[in-house]
Formats: sequence, C-alpha cells, structure tokens
Amino acid sequence: MINKYGLVETKVFEEKLTGRIKEPEDMKKTYEYTTTRRDIDTNHHVNNVVYLEFAYNALPKDISINFDSLEIYYKKQIKIGETIHCLYKQEENSHIIAIKSQDEKTLHAILKFT
Repeated sequence: MINKYGLVETKVFEEKLTGRIKEPEDMKKTYEYTTTRRDIDTNHHVNNVVYLEFAYNALPKDISINFDSLEIYYKKQIKIGETIHCLYKQEENSHIIAIKSQDEKTLHAILKFT
C-alpha cells in the first residue's frame, strides 16, 4: 500500500490524546432510553452519532453545549431494543457521561465534554 499510494505523516490532532476517561464515582442517572430502529446502522448496532444524542440528553438543561473538546470511548455496542442508562457527573470544568446497560453493569461508552 505504501509503495502504491505513499506515506502520509500529517497529524490529525495537534495535541496528544490524554488516554482513557476514568468513570467517576457517585454518578447520577439523568437519562434512560430504549433503542429503536431509527438508532441502528447497517451493522445492526447503534450508530456512533446517536451516542452523542444520548449524552446531550443526559446533560443538565442549564449546561451550554458550546464545548472546546469532546472525548469519547466506545466500549461495547448497543443493539436494537436495549435500554440504556446515562449517568452524569461534573468534575471541575468537564462534564462526564457514562452510557451503561439497564442494570448499569456494562459500560457501552464514556464521553467527556470540556
């Protein structure tokens, strides 16, 4: 591939990624949702963009959505008909949302807005 197309060494991000987001203790459930057909992509999983909608709905209503950065780590796919719980916690200038299974034992994704 490199011989045919060449090697591109352009950086996508200016800053180095900080690593995994740690799930804070004492998070509060702020949103619950059962996935429907409109959430599903061609792989029969919830589309990655829908995770952002879940997180947006989990933010407190008085929080502005004008953030400088977003980190998201996808851990386990969500399928049609699954009920998810979104848990929220503010830490300093960051807003963290964990998207978990209904029993809150499985972490599907974690997002951090700054």
